[in-house]
Amino acid sequence: MPSNFKEKRIHDAFLLTVVIKGLDGVLEVALGALLTFTPFTTTLASAAFFLTRNEIVEDPDSFFATHLRALASQSHEAFVLGGLYLIAHGLVKTFLSVSLWRNYTWAYPAAMAFLGLFILFQIIRISVTGSIPLILLTFFDIGMFWLVWHEYKKWPHRT
Repeated sequence: MPSNFKEKRIHDAFLLTVVIKGLDGVLEVALGALLTFTPFTTTLASAAFFLTRNEIVEDPDSFFATHLRALASQSHEAFVLGGLYLIAHGLVKTFLSVSLWRNYTWAYPAAMAFLGLFILFQIIRISVTGSIPLILLTFFDIGMFWLVWHEYKKWPHRT
């Protein structure tokens, strides 16, 4: 396979991951705002208890119903804290994605630093939870880290 074709495919993969991260950041900001600034938590708790009431009567140990109720029973402060985390995380991801898309030189090392911190945090969380979605997200972030590094080292003025 010719080197130019391979580089084009790598660059296209880089652009795709930047777009995915940017869209994910926007979604995180929206979800964070929903959790933080709306009475969503009260509505969620009411809906969860309403939807699981028959299942709990039939099977008080129902895995799905008990876990859904436990999630809905979290305090409002827990939802606000989670929402603020999502807003901050989403803003950083969106800002860095736009900056990478616009090819700002400073954005490459900044993105690698933040991705490295996200990956470290995710590995710590995986060791505690064993979460399969978090494992997949971590592999995606590792791939994005490599793509950002590859794009950054490609140009002589950036070495």
